[in-house]
Amino acid sequence: MSITLSELSQKLGVEHHGDGSVIILGFRSLDRQAPGMMVMAEESEQLEKVAPEVSCVLHSDQLEVDKPGIAHKNPRILLARILELFHPQAPSEPGIHELATVDSRAEIHQSASVGPHCVVGPRVKLGAGVVLRAFVVIGEDSTVGEGSFLQPHVVIGAGCRI
Repeated sequence: MSITLSELSQKLGVEHHGDGSVIILGFRSLDRQAPGMMVMAEESEQLEKVAPEVSCVLHSDQLEVDKPGIAHKNPRILLARILELFHPQAPSEPGIHELATVDSRAEIHQSASVGPHCVVGPRVKLGAGVVLRAFVVIGEDSTVGEGSFLQPHVVIGAGCRI
């Protein structure tokens, strides 16, 4: 995926500074910088390490930056959203994987997705659009609300509400 700085800032609902037409090919950490990439600098010491070939910088609004970029009071929050844009989750098919173990007393919405090796306990309720990736364990009498997305190996104890 490639996107201009202007398009990215528009998707994020924030302002950018500098040349909005620069192309961003992805995001990299400061120790893996590459041409066309965006990097993040939260402190002046990090800013000094930004290579000339990177496209732009996501940075703290406390820093003065010459390169095109996006300044924000909490750049880590924006980073999470940027990473979702560059690396979207693969869609999950509704249903229960054949390698999942689901108690017969569990209530699972028809649009929920239960991945391989998941364990869903008695009287668990999974709402609409819930996604359980591989190896998730949900303890008895727990509820996972609509649209929740649980990454692999998450464990939810008995009686929890999410």
